[in-house]
Amino acid sequence: MNESEIKLTLFNWLSKALGTRHAFTITFDRDFVPSNSISGSFDGQSIISVVFTTDQLTTMRLLARAIQGTGKVWEVDITDTRKFTCYGYTPGVDVTILGPTVTGGSVQPVATVTTITHASLIPVYWEFQSAPRPGVYPYATLRLDSMRKIGWDEVRISETDPYTLMTPVGGQRVMTVMCNFFGQYPMQLAQQAFTSLGLETVKNYFSTRDLSILDRLAVTNISSPLETEFDLRASFDFYVGFADNQLDDIGIIERTVIDGTVNETRSVPPFIVGN
Repeated sequence: MNESEIKLTLFNWLSKALGTRHAFTITFDRDFVPSNSISGSFDGQSIISVVFTTDQLTTMRLLARAIQGTGKVWEVDITDTRKFTCYGYTPGVDVTILGPTVTGGSVQPVATVTTITHASLIPVYWEFQSAPRPGVYPYATLRLDSMRKIGWDEVRISETDPYTLMTPVGGQRVMTVMCNFFGQYPMQLAQQAFTSLGLETVKNYFSTRDLSILDRLAVTNISSPLETEFDLRASFDFYVGFADNQLDDIGIIERTVIDGTVNETRSVPPFIVGN
């Protein structure tokens, strides 16, 4: 695990955690009828064709399930007898929608897709002491604050390369990550990021990148006067754990044991030189 991998993982997490999803509606101009078949695609992922079943509400529920089953739509709500309100899966990225198209049956309802709000992202920066502040609000910053070692590192002698004599040495590490949020509503942004760290999808995202979320500290409002303006700011820290491994040349001889010697005046008991 190196610093650039940790930074990339944290940056991607916070960028998506603070983003807004593409919100849109799908409205049909009439009720479904027997033998109607509904198809379509979301970000290139086709839905499983839905055939009219029993009545309007049942068919709407089946279609909602099919749309969400594409994995491209985060939430699908039935907000009227002929209307869905949907939210894209990935914050900051609009969903490309084809259809839905209805075929079969005596009449074919026509769908109209309307965007409520486009997806957007809040800028995220790595924090440097002497760097100028961004000119656009709101924004968030990240900083790797400190790292400490947990327990003793393990020297894996059995994995030593017989040609180079390089041996893997590694152990557990804990790193403190500081998150700062600036703009009109910093507490809301901070709480949004704080809450996302508890989601299973986010935990899995960190896990697949060999990181674990160990603990979170409470969100704090640290707004204060800054020259002629009032600096609106919120912050919280959290801890990530990971394994740090490196190759080390520990030498050919690990330790030397003297079995004992005898001279004319005294005997020397066994003892170990080095460890």
